[in-house]
Amino acid sequence: ETLFTVAEMENRPDLIPLGHSMIGGETGVHSLIDPLRGRLLVFFRPVGDMGWSLGIVFPEEEVLDDIIHLRRVQTFLGLGGMLALLLMVFFISGRISGPIRRLKDATQRLSSGDLDVPLPPISGRDEVALLTVSFASMRENLLLYVERLKTETAARERIASELDIARSIQMSLVPRTFPPFPQDGRIDLFARLEPAREVGGDFYDFFRTDEDHLMLVVGDVSGKGIPAALFMAVTRSFVKAAAAASGGCPSPAELMAAVNDQIVEGNEACMFVTLSFVLVDLRDGSFRYAGGGHPFPRVFGSEGAAALPPV
Repeated sequence: ETLFTVAEMENRPDLIPLGHSMIGGETGVHSLIDPLRGRLLVFFRPVGDMGWSLGIVFPEEEVLDDIIHLRRVQTFLGLGGMLALLLMVFFISGRISGPIRRLKDATQRLSSGDLDVPLPPISGRDEVALLTVSFASMRENLLLYVERLKTETAARERIASELDIARSIQMSLVPRTFPPFPQDGRIDLFARLEPAREVGGDFYDFFRTDEDHLMLVVGDVSGKGIPAALFMAVTRSFVKAAAAASGGCPSPAELMAAVNDQIVEGNEACMFVTLSFVLVDLRDGSFRYAGGGHPFPRVFGSEGAAALPPV
């Protein structure tokens, strides 16, 4: 019985190539599939010069068991190494991105106006730590700026309130009721004051010195603001006081001299005021005027405007 007869009886054509290899004096390994024993490996080689060939049959898994085990170990080691590498990458990226993410959240709250937001703790000297130090310095500067801005805003609001009050006081000092003498048909008078700023030193006034004379006053105090308004109020009081002290109907020149003497006295701030006085005689419409540094009045008639000659 030979390998060829066995192949023919058992209908195993896969044995025929093995038989040819063995009688041909070859050395090698041949793989077979046995219905009962599974996969088999046949190791064969010639025996001396006798023309024989020796074949030894082993189950494939017995031969390859160590190799398969080694391959499994290598596979598990490779997967474990990759998993450890991924975990290490996630850990390192978390250590790096965590502070950046916390710093980003803090800066977003900072940009929205929350200047009390806590910044991440500073550790190390890397770029994130340097950024945190920079943002902390910026936040401190912003806090100082906001406090200074609050103080300045409160001061401006207080000054604005004081200016509004001063403007109200200033406007209350000038006559605003027109016509001022409705019972006297000889007088048609109107005046309006529009300061260039909230509070200025411009003013006007008019009053009767007697039944037949009307004194018109226009003035402009040096400077602007509250000091000019105060000086304007003082000057207006001086004009009224000087006119009352004259005991009659003073001429514009006499009234100008009297007011000037009062302004000069004790004027340590060296403030000054320009004035124009016009004394109108209501009986015939004639008038006398005096100027103290102020632009001269202009007379408007049917033929247009005419400047008064200087005095």
